[in-house]
Amino acid sequence: MQSYLEREARGIDYLVLWLDCDREGENICFEVIDSVRHVMQRPNDDRCILRSHFSSITEQDIKRAMQQLGTPNKNESLSVDARQELDLRIGCAFTRFQTRFFQGKYEDLYALLFCLFYKHVQYFISFSFFLAKYSLSWSTLIRSY
Repeated sequence: MQSYLEREARGIDYLVLWLDCDREGENICFEVIDSVRHVMQRPNDDRCILRSHFSSITEQDIKRAMQQLGTPNKNESLSVDARQELDLRIGCAFTRFQTRFFQGKYEDLYALLFCLFYKHVQYFISFSFFLAKYSLSWSTLIRSY
């Protein structure tokens, strides 16, 4: 993904990020920025990095978002990083607690779980995968305004 983003962003003047309008989307914004900033025309100019905010994918909301572009919010992104760190630490502590609590109490539990997992894998049903590709040129987007 890193090389794809770099290739698409190479030499651009502006980066407009259209991601989910929540904290996770804000966090992804900064991951994208960190991935492509060094290949932009003006990598140190934060005014060239913009963020859209929209609530639905309707023509009216998209046009409003384009007219009201803002900047990505670093604090919201950092709050996601903090939550992920807490989730990881709490998850590790709880896993350690469960391991010690249940250790030696249910000897056959691992064998039972392995058998259930193996049976589930044997009867796995795969489904077809579909991919939709769309193309939109910048000039078409500008003319629609």
